[in-house]
Amino acid sequence: MNGKRSWRASLEDTPIYDETLREAMLEKVNLSKTKQIMADVAAGKFRVDTLVRGEKPTPLAYHILTQYADISELMAPERVILSNIDKMKNSIEARTATLCA
Repeated sequence: MNGKRSWRASLEDTPIYDETLREAMLEKVNLSKTKQIMADVAAGKFRVDTLVRGEKPTPLAYHILTQYADISELMAPERVILSNIDKMKNSIEARTATLCA
């Protein structure tokens, strides 16, 4: 990660990290339902399909990746990229340069 420690690594083995995991598991996750869904998938009751997109992440994947990836600017929507290019172009065009021969 470019030489930086992740937030997870910096908080691991601390009371804050342990309490966050405990709270998430007790209050935010329905563990029994999750186990049932995974068992149903394994038993073939649900079909799991994979969507492969070469051009850009799906809207759900984009949201997840921007939260956890260090390179979110590489996953920006096309309109954001075009807007940034326009801003850069305008900035460059606004500069003056004196050329000497």
